[in-house]
Amino acid sequence: MFKHALVQDTAYSTLLRRPRQALHRRIAEALEQEFPALVETQPEIVAHHFGEAAIAEKAIAYWHLAGKLSVAKSAVREAISQLRRGLSLLGGLPESRERNQLELDIHVTLGLALMGGKGWADPEVVPVLERAQRLVAETAAVGTPQHFSVLYGLCGFSFVAGKAEAARDQANEFLSFAESGTASAPLLVGHRLLGCAIMECGDYRGALPHLELAVSLYRPEEHREFTARYSQDIGVSALVYLSWALWHCGYPDRSARAAVRGLEYGRESGHAFTLAYALWHIGMKALFARHVAEAEACGNECVALADEHGFPVWAGYGRIVQGWVAAHNDNTTAGIALIREGLARTEATGARRFGPCCLGLLAEALALVGEIDEGISVVDEALATSVASGQKWTDAELHRLRGELVSQLPRPDPVQAEASFRTALAIARAQGTRGYELRAVTSLVRLWGKQGRRAEARDLLAPVYGWFTEGFDTADLKEAKGLLNELR
Repeated sequence: MFKHALVQDTAYSTLLRRPRQALHRRIAEALEQEFPALVETQPEIVAHHFGEAAIAEKAIAYWHLAGKLSVAKSAVREAISQLRRGLSLLGGLPESRERNQLELDIHVTLGLALMGGKGWADPEVVPVLERAQRLVAETAAVGTPQHFSVLYGLCGFSFVAGKAEAARDQANEFLSFAESGTASAPLLVGHRLLGCAIMECGDYRGALPHLELAVSLYRPEEHREFTARYSQDIGVSALVYLSWALWHCGYPDRSARAAVRGLEYGRESGHAFTLAYALWHIGMKALFARHVAEAEACGNECVALADEHGFPVWAGYGRIVQGWVAAHNDNTTAGIALIREGLARTEATGARRFGPCCLGLLAEALALVGEIDEGISVVDEALATSVASGQKWTDAELHRLRGELVSQLPRPDPVQAEASFRTALAIARAQGTRGYELRAVTSLVRLWGKQGRRAEARDLLAPVYGWFTEGFDTADLKEAKGLLNELR
């Protein structure tokens, strides 16, 4: 036995190529025949030996299996390395449909690993997905699970890169293919994608039925196996976005219940990426509803999980939630720094999704420390980003924020503030977001109250508040009720 690593390397290097390859082949075959449990749990060992034995086809298959296992365990860095090892050996195979099919399978898995480990909009992602899309055509794989994975990845890239209208078109394409088949998983994912895309483009009423249908199709025992193919549990993703749509459509209690279910399924999944995904989205739902403690718990756990497993996008977005919480817990300077850090981290991955929303959170924090001019500049940047990207879903809140900031200038401009509040109200009503409508009306009524326009203010607020049938313990409805009492 040569126990020292350097002695081992020296001894190994003395072997001629053919005897060395023969030894590797014997080892690989012995592992397959005598140690099936090890092969099942550590296929990368067998892949290494078949690779050194110059048996490319078997080595590639085992590297792919190793990559899939690593993706399932959220070990995305290991998965990327293993899958690239497999791809590097493809040149040793003759051109054939089977070879292209194997390359397609590996590219699909590699795309998922890259999106998890580097971010959905990372520059390395698109070439992998585009190559996979060409292979779908070359292998006549249209309508297959691999095809859906590629479409999902391309749609996800557009989402995260902040290309809302492109994402909507791709979601429609995905759903069209899904509706032509009988499998429930692609149908669920298609409705979830389209619901999200419609919501981001600013149509909450149109988004809600798609998200409700997606959740109704979810069967955990049947659909959990699709987690690796779609990066996270497909039912959890549908539930957390349903919680967003329900809040905006004026059902805060139903929204909270959907969020609770989503988090429960996320924890049950045993999949770290799914849980980080759920925690951030539910933290944002809490942020919409001004539930600071819930947002804090979700943001802290999301960041800890993302840092531990190397999920750069959720590490960045999670810090933005932490920053908003800190700002509302009287630690505003630290909160602003966290939001800025989160924005920088997400942008470093190529992510531009939620840009207008997150800039709005920064402006809100700046207002708390009296940085009004900078806050207005940030809101204007957010609105310009909304126009450029098509991410219109927070336009109403951004205009309301601008009105609040203008009201806090050393020389307030009530005319400009009222114009911003009216714009916010018109957008909220057009988009069907009752949550932002109530908030815009409350801001406008507060301004009118200061101007002595009490009757006008009461007549505007009363029917909006009266529409709600639930969520009366939420901050916005409590504030609205308090204002109504003052105006009587």
